Amino acid sequence: MHFMTAASIQLSVITNTWQRPKHLAGLLQQLSRQSLGGLSIEHLVISDGLDPIAAALVKNSTSRYFELEAHQGCYGVAAKDLGISRAQGEYVCLWDDDNLYEPHALAALYCSASGHDIGIVQAEHWSVTNRRYVQIPRNWTG
Repeated sequence: MHFMTAASIQLSVITNTWQRPKHLAGLLQQLSRQSLGGLSIEHLVISDGLDPIAAALVKNSTSRYFELEAHQGCYGVAAKDLGISRAQGEYVCLWDDDNLYEPHALAALYCSASGHDIGIVQAEHWSVTNRRYVQIPRNWTG
């Protein structure tokens, strides 16, 4: 990964997690395989409550780790908020720990957003539960 000082970070990647070590380990592995080119990133892992296993996993990576004092639930909203408040990048993206990402995903996401006057990049993902593509955010009309 290409990590830089706060002034030069182009993209902050935020992952919220809680007591899901297999998912987090997989995500950290996927992140290490990203084809970044010259893209400078930082990765923040935010635990939605105390999680010593997550802390240990992140310790062996180049990611930064933060945790809430108590589990908040609500799909990690408080953890994501903490991540956003600690992010130093020009752009911020949220990466779930249980998703699969192509090796060029971060570079493509950054290229989609940079140089344009946009604040949200709309995406779709395959929902295993619903067995169909789901638009994120669901109610966004552009």
